[in-house]
Amino acid sequence: MEGFLEFLSDDLLANVISLVSISVPVILFLLYRFKKTVAKEQVAIIGNHFRSIVDQISSGSTDSRVAAAIQLRRFLNSTTEFGVNKMPYAKDCLEVTSAFLKIMPTSNLQKILADNLRYVPNEFLIEADLQRVNLSKAYISDKKKFLDFSRADFFQANLSGASLREVCLENAQFYEANLSGATLRDTNLRGANFQSSAIFNTDFRGADLDGANFSNSKIFNANFKDAINIDKAKFDGCIGQGNTFPAGYESEFDCWNSESAESKKVFVSRPGILDLRQKNISDIVKYKLVSDGVDVVELGRGEYESANVITKLNEMIGGCSGVIVFGFRSILIRDGEYRMGTDDHRVIESAFVSTPWNQIEAGIGIAQGKQTLLIHDAEISDGLFDPMVQDSLIQRAELQPDMKETSKAVSDWIRIISPK
Repeated sequence: MEGFLEFLSDDLLANVISLVSISVPVILFLLYRFKKTVAKEQVAIIGNHFRSIVDQISSGSTDSRVAAAIQLRRFLNSTTEFGVNKMPYAKDCLEVTSAFLKIMPTSNLQKILADNLRYVPNEFLIEADLQRVNLSKAYISDKKKFLDFSRADFFQANLSGASLREVCLENAQFYEANLSGATLRDTNLRGANFQSSAIFNTDFRGADLDGANFSNSKIFNANFKDAINIDKAKFDGCIGQGNTFPAGYESEFDCWNSESAESKKVFVSRPGILDLRQKNISDIVKYKLVSDGVDVVELGRGEYESANVITKLNEMIGGCSGVIVFGFRSILIRDGEYRMGTDDHRVIESAFVSTPWNQIEAGIGIAQGKQTLLIHDAEISDGLFDPMVQDSLIQRAELQPDMKETSKAVSDWIRIISPK
């Protein structure tokens, strides 16, 4: 009896071992398939949320579009419900953001979308396609995270006022980009291409410029103090003035060659009649010009009704060194529609626009190659005042309650048009 029990016990143990050896792999496989299925379902759910948020940015109300733009950051954080499974929509976030920023004017929504770039994983930032994007006033720096835009393409991008401090931009492309007022302090710019770019009041302090190419760029009032390897950068064909360089470095291009040796004249474009605030601003700027030895040229209000006014404007502007355009709130559209019956149709509510003569006079000046300073109210973004309109001949100064920044912008601009 004892022998039989021992036999039975041994046989049972062997069966149990066999069963376990067979069932464990099966259970593990089923668990793996279950996790894969759950992961796919999660990604599908995340995808639905992603498309919903993108649609909201495209066509929602102003408040909902801003909120949706902020929500995109949840797809770039692995600890959120939209970032699980290795942030499956991180690359899509970058591509969608880039697409929006190619067509979006400078605004709160544009800045939020541009700021989102600092949350994108470096694996997608490297060699990123950011051609013609509007990064104006964006803050793309992160002390907690090293940002790597190596070999990224910023061709014709608007980086005016943007901050990319302590970012890696090695071998990045900035061909024909606008870097006016940008901060590239302590940035790795080794091998970066800035050919034919507009570089005004740009901060390059402490940046590594080994092999950087600035050929044929316009460089005015830029700060290269403490820049590293500036002697290894290329500045062939550049023009500029008022720049700051490291001690001991002598620039061969830091001279603006004006076509005219005559006294400086500036044509001022403004509405024919001004309110008290607008008149005070205009007077302050004109006083600044006169005190710096610049003659102010204007066309009287009554002369705009005369024959051949365009020809006269062309001659007057032709005799000036530059044009200053005051983009004041001249026309209020309470309710209107833009391009009815087209794909660009939209409703306009309580929008201000400038006087049409601003566009005509600025256009004449730019066509003649004149440096043009746009001084405008924050609400004005029609025509040339649209921040998406970028050109090396155009400088901008958005009016603030304090006129100090505007006065500084005028002083910097006067140095640009002044022959040495």
